[in-house]
Amino acid sequence: MKAGWMVAATTALLAACMGAPLPAQQDEACNPCWISRHSHNGDVVEIRMQGSVELTDDESGVRAIRPGGYLLLAERGTRRPDRRVLYTPGAEGSVRLDFRRAGSRREPDAGDLAWIREMLRRGVEDGLNAEGRAEAIHRRGGVSALLNEAERLDGDGVRRTYYARAIESSALRPAEAARVLRHAGREMESDGDLARFLRAFAERHGRLLADEDVRDAFFDAAASLRSDGDRARVLIHVLEVAGDRPAVSAGALHAARGMGSNGDKTRVLTRVPRTALASRGVADAYRSTLQTIRSEGDCRRAHNHLASPR
Repeated sequence: MKAGWMVAATTALLAACMGAPLPAQQDEACNPCWISRHSHNGDVVEIRMQGSVELTDDESGVRAIRPGGYLLLAERGTRRPDRRVLYTPGAEGSVRLDFRRAGSRREPDAGDLAWIREMLRRGVEDGLNAEGRAEAIHRRGGVSALLNEAERLDGDGVRRTYYARAIESSALRPAEAARVLRHAGREMESDGDLARFLRAFAERHGRLLADEDVRDAFFDAAASLRSDGDRARVLIHVLEVAGDRPAVSAGALHAARGMGSNGDKTRVLTRVPRTALASRGVADAYRSTLQTIRSEGDCRRAHNHLASPR
């Protein structure tokens, strides 16, 4: 995103679409709709989508809109003429384009077409029809194409949509899973979005954590979470899903070691399955992590879990 712009891209109900109307904008239904809105030095750019919109392969135009949907691109400000384009379904599957400049309907010239392409590019980066685009990209180019697309997108929430599509298949191969996990751990800056993705991966593909490369990629991503609360939730979830495998429990314990919160660290330790603690490697990793707890009460709780009968 260009510096200085403030963006809000969200799925919202009609109330979220309220505000001063953009130039020549009709009262289009928005129940719910996807909105991206930018403002900077008095200039306002807004993109709204209702329903499902399919862009052309080069993303320079609109190929199809399902009945009841629309795509609105609008800009107002002091530096350029107010512009607005509304795409709606036409006859027999076609797309109707209504373009206006300074409130007057006209055919877009070369400059207007360049403006439309820029607006569509911005919309894509903000998450315009992200689920539909992710599905189409995956269908054409697989996991590699999705990861390449995720690199150019702006916003972890949008990236998470592409990562989620990448792991949707039950036939996901270990090499693909490891690549997606490494990519997400490297590219996603939001702890909340990364944590939600990791929990979703563990829920759907816990069996793949039997593979060493997948396991290493998963716990490296988990260890990158700066929030102890988010990291604890991820580690507890993976222990619940796949902690009966000693290697998974050992990986969770190593990832917990760097947490600063004694309470969150203890929550992770006390969720290690007792069956896994029968493994000498897991028991050793447990004791090593236990030694990093500085709270006497938390240390006692964690020690009791280790010493309790299995």
